[in-house]
Amino acid sequence: MVDKLRERDKGEEARYKMAEEQSFKIRARRNKLVGFWIAEQIGLDAENASSYATELVMAAMDLRDDAALAAHIAVEYQRFDLSVSVDDIRREFEKAQTEAVRQITAQYPLALDGDHERVGG
Repeated sequence: MVDKLRERDKGEEARYKMAEEQSFKIRARRNKLVGFWIAEQIGLDAENASSYATELVMAAMDLRDDAALAAHIAVEYQRFDLSVSVDDIRREFEKAQTEAVRQITAQYPLALDGDHERVGG
């Protein structure tokens, strides 16, 4: 009985860890896609767009939530004498989220690192 409980606990821990890893990857990918959207809006070339998207991913890690990220994006637009509505940003988050989920689940169908143990049958 104790072994079955340990096995169940390991399985739950592995599922939780995989879900957290996948959630992190999806959020980072979503933010990168949003970064490319912004780069297109402000007219950056491909090289600068890639750098900008990566910078947005890094900036988002320091922000507490999507509302803070949306405010950051609005400020970025102002830097380029452009404006964007919060609704436009939210819509882009939604579109990018859908695409990020598709990309990450296709790219990482299994655990994202090798320290997950296979448990159960």
